[in-house]
Amino acid sequence: RDTMSLPALPSGNIPERESIFGFEEVSLLGLKLIMTITWKITLDEADVGDMVAIFYGEPFTSIRQLDWSYTSASCDPTVDAALCKTQGPDAVPWASRKFEIHSAGPGTYSAVLFTKKRRMRIRGEVWVCVNGRIRDRDGTPVNCPPDTGQAVMTTGIHPCPQGEFSFDGNPPCTKCPSGEFQSELQQTSCAPCAKHTYSGVRGSVGAAVCTPCVEELPG
Repeated sequence: RDTMSLPALPSGNIPERESIFGFEEVSLLGLKLIMTITWKITLDEADVGDMVAIFYGEPFTSIRQLDWSYTSASCDPTVDAALCKTQGPDAVPWASRKFEIHSAGPGTYSAVLFTKKRRMRIRGEVWVCVNGRIRDRDGTPVNCPPDTGQAVMTTGIHPCPQGEFSFDGNPPCTKCPSGEFQSELQQTSCAPCAKHTYSGVRGSVGAAVCTPCVEELPG
């Protein structure tokens, strides 16, 4: 089968800061891509809230998240994907997870790991789906399936939503302060309300929430 192999894991003691993350294997089943992701971080950095996800497109700019899972979840996404959205009792610093993903068509697929303790997204390998790049379960080279139109997921490792921002447009995100708003996804700042208008609500989505200021008359 056509696979993307990770570097061989050393035997014996593993250096404290060595890490591994990316696509271990990719194959085709009908119009679905079967992708196995492997991760390894140090135990002191691992948390039950860590997540791994697969995006279509570049990992830090794409908003099309195809699937995700808590690394601590005890599950098989190809059997019951819902279980993978429930945190397990213990952090899992080193493991693999198999995803069954509806094809998003030819192009780049990216693996992303979110580490809760470090509060950052880590880019893994990217895998490019082109004609003859993958093999089906019988080992026959096949063309990349067409886009099945899977929607963007709003849970998991998603970009900052409307009304929020961060230094790079990705989680962890902060709600827009009072007097500001943001109507776009994945933004690095919020826009102030127009002159003589104001919004007293944090996390405002659009300019429509900014209302004219009320001038207090002398008592």
